[in-house]
Amino acid sequence: MKKIKWSHSLDKNVQTCQRKAFYTGLFACPQAKDGSLRREVFLLKSAIDVPLWRGNIVHLAIQECILPALKSGQEPDFRAAQKWALELIDKQVAFSKNERYRHQSKKSAGNEFCVLRSDLTSNGATEDEINKVRGEVIIALNNLDSHFSDLLYRAGQARRIEIEKELHFPIDDKIQVNAKIDFLFIEQSNRMIIIDWKAGESISGNARDQLHAYAYAAINCHYWKDISYKNIKLIEANLLTGERTTYALSEDVDDRIFVGSQLLKKVLPVKRLICGRRKMKNLHNHLFINTV
Repeated sequence: MKKIKWSHSLDKNVQTCQRKAFYTGLFACPQAKDGSLRREVFLLKSAIDVPLWRGNIVHLAIQECILPALKSGQEPDFRAAQKWALELIDKQVAFSKNERYRHQSKKSAGNEFCVLRSDLTSNGATEDEINKVRGEVIIALNNLDSHFSDLLYRAGQARRIEIEKELHFPIDDKIQVNAKIDFLFIEQSNRMIIIDWKAGESISGNARDQLHAYAYAAINCHYWKDISYKNIKLIEANLLTGERTTYALSEDVDDRIFVGSQLLKKVLPVKRLICGRRKMKNLHNHLFINTV
């Protein structure tokens, strides 16, 4: 039997708008023919506003330039990371502006893949907006170096570092949890530190729920046998302000995942999706009737 795949992002969608969860979780199809409704929905799902784009650039620079150096026991080169990030901005601007997303897959494009919402729905990002992103990306990487050097040092001394770690495990015969943790490290004392870098949209918000979901996944996947709620620390690092927030752990995420999974069962059919128009129209009508 196909399992319901719970993730933090899909859970947010289904808790706020079941119709959006249907379109992003089932209807959107990256393999669909360009110009088809399902392909357009995939592009809309992939489209990002400028603040989130800024955050993505920062995350990629950390992922590709900073953390691999720490993992190999080297000192990160922040100047090289900034240069890499600025070059990536230009590449992604060109990729989005030239609509290369219409004929090139995300997998083949790699880090260059980008769909700016303004390119997809209007006249594109202005030069002022792009220049502002360039400046804010530099600020974010400078803040990482100056305000969070202690965390980077501790990561460099850790016995294990994980970058973009994907975790998948079943809760029962119908529900599977999927999580992709940007960055975690396990210290010599066996304490696990999970960090969420915040540099995108809603920078004044908090990442408590997301970090709790990561902790839940880290404990219940049984990949690390000695990790429990007692030896996990959750840190949100705001790279635009230099502020950090530490969250206390709680086990209420269990209930949240269960509730979200029950909603997903109503929105995402467990049976294999048949792509015919009639089947898809029936699914759409069922969702519309049950969410109005």
